[in-house]
Amino acid sequence: MKSKLHRRHIALLEVLIAFALTALCALPLIYAQVLIIRSERQFLDTVQLDHTANLIFAALLEKLYENKIPLSEIVSQKVQEIDPELLEKNGLPKSVKGTLQFVLKQKKPPNPQEKELMLYQLFLTFTGLELKNPKPIKYEYLVFIEHQLK
Repeated sequence: MKSKLHRRHIALLEVLIAFALTALCALPLIYAQVLIIRSERQFLDTVQLDHTANLIFAALLEKLYENKIPLSEIVSQKVQEIDPELLEKNGLPKSVKGTLQFVLKQKKPPNPQEKELMLYQLFLTFTGLELKNPKPIKYEYLVFIEHQLK
């Protein structure tokens, strides 16, 4: 009777060892899938941020077209905070902060029709993102501005 009892313990031990070996072999297979899913999620977040940056740029162009942004703010070339409501409206979480800055690239002297032509670079910068890289993400756009002197 002792031998039957002794065999059961060995069989149970064999099953536990087999299960442990199977788990150890399966972990590398699962780990690769987890890495793929993480990188895919990060890529989707980056694509969403690109789309949001383009929407914010379009909203700024609309404000420029309607003269809702004073020329003094553009000429000063100061870094300005993007309205948090605009960020939330375009799908970014509250933790994300955005700034914008107009930097003069070229300026043409006034012509006889008394128009001043300027080419500005618009920099949009986003911080507080939950991406792998904690550095601020910057976008650059060109904006052509025509200013009537009279």
